[in-house]
Amino acid sequence: MSSTKPRILLIEDDTDQAFVLRYFLKNSGYAVDWCSKPDSCLKSAKSNAYDLILLDINLSADIDGFELIRRFKADPLLQPIPVMMVTARTKVQDRVSGLNLGADDYITKPFNQAELASRIKTVLKRKIYLDLANRYRELLENNRDLVLFLNKKGQIEHVNKRAESVLPHLIATERQLDFIDLFDEEFHDPVSSTLYNALNGKDVSPKVWRLRDTGEHQVMVEVQLTPLRHSDQVIGLGCTLKDPSMHEQKFKKLEQTTHGLLEKIKNQNAQLDEIQQKLVMSEKLAVMGQLAAGVAHEFRNPLNSISLSVQFLKMISKSEKPKFHEHLHMIEQEVKRSQKIIDNLLKFAKKSPAKERLDIRMILDQTLTLIAKPLKLHNVEIKKSYNHINLVYVNADDMKQVFLNLFLNAIDAMPRGGLVSVQTREDKESVRVKISDTGPGISKSDQQKIFEPFFTRKETGSGVGLGLSIVHSAIDRNKGSIEVDSEPGLGTTFNIYLPVQEHHEPGDFIT
Repeated sequence: MSSTKPRILLIEDDTDQAFVLRYFLKNSGYAVDWCSKPDSCLKSAKSNAYDLILLDINLSADIDGFELIRRFKADPLLQPIPVMMVTARTKVQDRVSGLNLGADDYITKPFNQAELASRIKTVLKRKIYLDLANRYRELLENNRDLVLFLNKKGQIEHVNKRAESVLPHLIATERQLDFIDLFDEEFHDPVSSTLYNALNGKDVSPKVWRLRDTGEHQVMVEVQLTPLRHSDQVIGLGCTLKDPSMHEQKFKKLEQTTHGLLEKIKNQNAQLDEIQQKLVMSEKLAVMGQLAAGVAHEFRNPLNSISLSVQFLKMISKSEKPKFHEHLHMIEQEVKRSQKIIDNLLKFAKKSPAKERLDIRMILDQTLTLIAKPLKLHNVEIKKSYNHINLVYVNADDMKQVFLNLFLNAIDAMPRGGLVSVQTREDKESVRVKISDTGPGISKSDQQKIFEPFFTRKETGSGVGLGLSIVHSAIDRNKGSIEVDSEPGLGTTFNIYLPVQEHHEPGDFIT
């Protein structure tokens, strides 16, 4: 039935009668189309989805109402539409003739409007139930399980298409087959007992029985019997036969699917944890950038005054005492160290200047040339493996700072000498720079902290823990990423991924 107003086709050749009926039906909540000529009525019925045909039997045409009913019910497309006769004929035989042709109801003229409304409502409700029954029948007929209907004597009255195709040798008999005869004699007692309980309205659990041997392979089936009731009386049984191995297969498939989902959730959670750590680090770096800029500017002015004062004292001092000059030298060195810390803080917080396309191998070579003396002094060997790579879109000064910090950290990690390997290669839409050393490695717990500002494993006075924070900040400004891979005793590897495409997102600078 229509999801809005039910549609009625009114077939009436009396204009006045049609007007009154249309008016009444529309006011009762129906959509009404009026037709007076039989041929036009047939065409209209085929081209529109009507819920009811209201038909006058006494049509003043070559085709009367009875013939129209016959044509409606002979057409597979129109046959499901209920037909209600409206007739002035009082003979019982006339009404019986119409019902025998397939009409669903009738009302005689003159009729009471309340009675007409009630009859129409009843016919439409019956149509809903019939449509629903047809859908259920279609569902059962095309079910992959074997579906059987049994009468109260335990005999098979109807089976679906699947049962006919699977069990034709058991069901294609001239008499109604007893349900118990489907199964091997070994199972007749439990079948009989279960059948008795189900026919007496008791709910029975699924059973697994073996079908009767027919020369084929013996087959075990899962049997479910369900009492069918009318009011409170059991009028028969519904039965489904299933292959029990199918359940096992479904459970295995479900188990595999569930395992796959759990693995996917586990991986996604790991990715979320990694993203969360990066976000926390990004927030820390942003805050430290602001703090560093403020602290550096506040300290630079007094340090400059101290430095000038020390130089002035040296110029005017006539003291020959070694301790006096030793302390002045100590102050001067500490001022220089403090200024170096401030420079690092400002580098950490500074905004990145313009970027350009460049060959990262050139920056690596320039940085290695810069630290040639410390490398030789600490007996550290460099092994380069450069593959053909695209140009990267970065800031050159930032990259020099990154590589300088990483190389110096590697030298510090190998005071007795060692090997630093430098590799470059393409990696999807980025270039990967891999820097490895043969130092003592980094513990898993420390790997979570090494990029945090002021974290250091060096002795007091050897560093303040800003080197790797500056590295992380510089790479982040250039839309790259850095990963650490290390095992205690097996050295450390840093993988830096740099973009080959220009990024247009805002936020290139720490704010």
